[in-house]
Amino acid sequence: MITRRCFCQALALSPLPTLASSVETMSADIVIVGSGGAGLCAACAAIQAGAKHIFLAEKSPTVGGHTILSAGTVAAVWPKLQKPQGIDDSWELMASQMIAIGKTNDLSLVRVLCQNSGASLQWMEDLGVRWRKDVRKIFGCPNVRGFKTNNARSGFDYIIAALNFIKKNNVNIFTNTELTSIELSPSGTVGGAIFTIDGNKAMRVKTKKLILATGGFTANRELLTNFAPDVTSEMRSSANPKGLLYDGCDGQAMIEASLCGARLLNLDAVQIIPMGGGRTELENGVDIWLNSHGERFVKEGCPWKELKAAIDRQGASRLWVLSAPHGSETENIESKLLDGSLKIANSWDELASILQLPKEKIRQTVSEYNDSVLGKISGLIDVAESARPLSGPPFYIGPVNLTVHTTLGGIAINTRSEVVKSNGEPIPGLYAAGEVTGGLHGQDKMAGTGMTENFVFGRIAGTNAANSI
Repeated sequence: MITRRCFCQALALSPLPTLASSVETMSADIVIVGSGGAGLCAACAAIQAGAKHIFLAEKSPTVGGHTILSAGTVAAVWPKLQKPQGIDDSWELMASQMIAIGKTNDLSLVRVLCQNSGASLQWMEDLGVRWRKDVRKIFGCPNVRGFKTNNARSGFDYIIAALNFIKKNNVNIFTNTELTSIELSPSGTVGGAIFTIDGNKAMRVKTKKLILATGGFTANRELLTNFAPDVTSEMRSSANPKGLLYDGCDGQAMIEASLCGARLLNLDAVQIIPMGGGRTELENGVDIWLNSHGERFVKEGCPWKELKAAIDRQGASRLWVLSAPHGSETENIESKLLDGSLKIANSWDELASILQLPKEKIRQTVSEYNDSVLGKISGLIDVAESARPLSGPPFYIGPVNLTVHTTLGGIAINTRSEVVKSNGEPIPGLYAAGEVTGGLHGQDKMAGTGMTENFVFGRIAGTNAANSI
């Protein structure tokens, strides 16, 4: 449990921006903070619900947040594309699987997400997103419900579709504009927000409706250190694995909401996943995870938390992912080959040289895996239900490292995306959506549901904020 004392200690370690001396003032029907998936979905929904004057702030120099960088797989129940493939699914099944993985999920939020997941895909399609017709079973999701566009980085397509709609409706995005504080009226309702623009210019935006969609706190090392002891100093964010990019997910909006009385929950729940050169596909059943001895150590496709635990049991040994060209790779193969994080082994001898292991040991591991897939042997580590034999050489091979993928805790909300206090009462006029919130995923996140969360709760926040103007 996160105590207020513990949070305040962490807050003291997190630098707060200072306010410039002169303050310019303007007014807006709705203020939205963050231009990632959740923020832009909120803006689109608010426009559709009739909002005319929207102030959309983004602290970084560019728009898109983590969404624009992501592979963008969406988990949803959408019979429109699932039924033609003979896929049997339901929102109840999706909800039960999210709860089985997350353990401590807010059941009301899970229900809203799952019931509205398919409708959110249709809504995004209406905004201009073009979905692939084939639905896939993705790593970390128990059923076949992975939706993407034809872009390897589908998150880019979601951002562009939303931006096009926003531009058509003459909504401007203020970049390099950082939230400094949230203002409440004497009665406790939202009265406005103060921003720092370009690091030195202050602006007060008067509004009665404020939507926070700023992402989590994966870029705030102090908060991670205090609340997530499993995060080591070597782990980087999966959105910025080489530390070369600007990353604004520092939890500042969450801190400001807390100072307004918002309840924070599950701050210790952080999803740590392996990322790196070896993974060439988000789909299950196309790769083998190997330890430094060239042995499989986990069922490929298991929930992320199980995979993390299996990796921890390997100690400090180097880990690899082995796959073979199969014609449906969605990751950026060329860039990985170029930077050396992924290699091609054109023979068993080349593969053995890369792994620094005997060729016979690797051939045995691959042979046993293929026999398990084909049902010829049993008693070994289980394989994914959608697994297929690994043909090769040639092979793709690359190391993987643990990264901080997402923070699962944050601002507490209700099913209307309203920010709530510790007693469950909403703070009038304050909304939140996306990774800045907590409660939906519990202790672990089912793959693909983070993007679904952006669509569903971003849309809900924007609609409800506009309808209550």
